Amino acid sequence: MPTQFLIRNLDIVYLIYGFSFMILAVAISVQPYRKSNFKIAGIIGILAAFGFTHGLNEFLNMIQIIKGSGAPSWHIARTTVLTLSFIFLFEFGRSLIALSKKNFFKRRVTVIFSLFVFFLIFTSQHESSIWPRYILGFPGGIMTAAGFILYYKTNQTILELFKARTSLYFLTAAMAAGVYSVLAGLIVPKADFFPASFLNNVSFLNLVGIPVQVFRTICACLISWSVFNILHIFNWEIISKLKSLQERLIAHERLAAMGKAAGAIGHEFKNQLGVMRNSIYFLNMNLANTGEKIKKHLTILEEQVIETNRTIENILSFAATKRLEFEPLNLKELLAHSISNLQVPEEIDLEMRLPFDTWEIKADKIQINRVFINIIINALEAMNNKGKLSITASKDEKFTTVVFQDSGPGIKEENKARIFEPFFSTKSSGMGLGLSTSKAAIEAHGGQMEIASAYGQGTAVTIKIPTNLFFN
Repeated sequence: MPTQFLIRNLDIVYLIYGFSFMILAVAISVQPYRKSNFKIAGIIGILAAFGFTHGLNEFLNMIQIIKGSGAPSWHIARTTVLTLSFIFLFEFGRSLIALSKKNFFKRRVTVIFSLFVFFLIFTSQHESSIWPRYILGFPGGIMTAAGFILYYKTNQTILELFKARTSLYFLTAAMAAGVYSVLAGLIVPKADFFPASFLNNVSFLNLVGIPVQVFRTICACLISWSVFNILHIFNWEIISKLKSLQERLIAHERLAAMGKAAGAIGHEFKNQLGVMRNSIYFLNMNLANTGEKIKKHLTILEEQVIETNRTIENILSFAATKRLEFEPLNLKELLAHSISNLQVPEEIDLEMRLPFDTWEIKADKIQINRVFINIIINALEAMNNKGKLSITASKDEKFTTVVFQDSGPGIKEENKARIFEPFFSTKSSGMGLGLSTSKAAIEAHGGQMEIASAYGQGTAVTIKIPTNLFFN
């Protein structure tokens, strides 16, 4: 009785079957996966294409039952749509495994298998729908099942952070795809060759008492349900990004307020420091013949005023939004000028290697000079005023690059992520604005600032500025 009922209502089975895969295609299409960091986002559209074409194939099968059309063109259309759907399934399974196994076979295998299937469809005397099922549908389903398991195992930690029970959805998708590969790929219309003569729609019905299409429909529903839940990781990713952006905006507002206050205070201190420097100069001129002790303390006082002035310059730079004023500058002379503004200890081996003495750059002199000074001072302090500092430059089509390499102790791993944060410093003195303001200045030039360091092996600070701002 159930067998006859299901056979009489096979059109309804096809309708549910087709809707299951159509819903899968729509669910994928409306998800915000295109800008996701998950690698599966780059191939999930292929699964949507499978869902759409295979759903369409089942609708055509439903219409075939209702209308009873047996025209050759109708048969060719159904076979073509079925073949295209299994091509998408095959390619999705291959691509999914390739995300975890880099050396898995390439896309050209999909192309070769597809061409071979079309060749058999147009040359074989047997039922044409057999070949896409055997050659594409069965291996495509197996690869998809294996791909879901491999992808979950490879990304388990991050996937579980985004959504609970992710393992259930991936394992359900894998199980349903694996069973579907057998039901849709090996159980085919009856033919006079093995295995179609032994394992086919008729033998399955005789053995189980239920049409194979019913079990395919159940698998389709399970695949759609599990993939729909897997897709939620993209929603959670968007939410996480929005929260991160919100936190950054709040931090930016706080920094802006701090910068405004710091700018006002900095201007006041800068004026007072100017008076102090004039007083030190006056004392040096009038106490030229005094004892060495007085001269020593005047020198210390002058050095501290210079250091305090540099700190205030960083504060003002952090607080300001001044427009850059580009001008042609000799790179070697600019570096030499930056170094001359500093008191480099005798114990420092300073090496500067530039490919051209006349190499000119187009940049904001004040900003770039401040960047060079900040980087060099950081290197000297890191080496405790004893070691080697090498400055090298190079140029290619995209960037002009200057590298500052010191022989200091390097940066601890836990500090690397914070080195460009405003007000972060590992030193007992200083405000921690040197690197953050330097990075901002370089980025304002359209360039990049990078730091490479291994603890105990020194630090290399690299600045890159677009070549179109530089010229020989």
